Amino acid sequence: MCIPHELYSTLVEQYPWYLGPQLCRLRNFLAELTPAVSVLTITCFTVERYIAIAHPLRVQMVSSFKRTMLIILSIWLLAATACLPVGFASKPVGYAVYPAGM
Repeated sequence: MCIPHELYSTLVEQYPWYLGPQLCRLRNFLAELTPAVSVLTITCFTVERYIAIAHPLRVQMVSSFKRTMLIILSIWLLAATACLPVGFASKPVGYAVYPAGM
């Protein structure tokens, strides 16, 4: 989600931030959210595989579309909750102006 902006800021212009504080916060929130969701998704896949291997008969009784949607929603909510402080703490950075002679 953040790759287009990363390419622009790396290749064209990085500072100052012209898009406002809200988009700065949103961009940093999304930059933290996407890896968190990926890690939690891989963790859930690992738990599901363990259950399927260790308890093959039980997995057929508990797996359903509703359970899958609940797990996906839980992953996104947990990741968003964990990444909210990053969004609130972010602020745009402008050029640093140093006094003459430094």
